[in-house]
This record gives sequence, structure tokens and C-alpha cells, in this order.
Amino acid sequence: MAGFSADYIWDLVTRFINWNMVGAFFVLLVLWLFISQWLRVTVLVSAMMVWLAVSPLLPSFTLWPAGQPTTAAANHCGHRRHQRRGNGGGHRFR
Repeated sequence: MAGFSADYIWDLVTRFINWNMVGAFFVLLVLWLFISQWLRVTVLVSAMMVWLAVSPLLPSFTLWPAGQPTTAAANHCGHRRHQRRGNGGGHRFR
């Protein structure tokens, strides 16, 4: 690293740091400093622990419509169709 120029090091630093995450961190920090005047840390930690305990019990949901197959399922069905037709395509499914 001793041979790197200052411009190159600055370029590496700006590529390494995600500025959106830095901005989000500061927004959350300001929000925390504002809210912490009225709420104690134990309230938030307790709420998070309850959420972690209850979230597996809640019914899960997906953003995909019920009738729309995923890409993996569509590809899998396509391969089986070729096998039944006898095309094979070099793939053997057993």
C-alpha cells in the first residue's frame, strides 16, 4: 500500500464505503437520540425479544401471487416434459 497514490487510496475508500448505509445510520442515530429521551433501552430490547419469540408463530406470507410459479419450478417442469417426450437432451432423471 506504500506505493499507492493518494487518489487511488481515496478511490478505494469511496468504493468500500456504502454512503446510503452511512446516511441511514445517521438518520437512525438522530431518531434514537430523539426517542431515547422518553423511552428506555430496556423497553426496546424487550419488544425486540418478544418479536423474535412470536414471529415464528405468526403465519408467513409471500409477495408472489398464488397462481404464478417460480422460475425454479417452471424450469423443473420443463425438464420433466422433455423426459416424457423422449427428447432427453442429454439429461437423465430417475
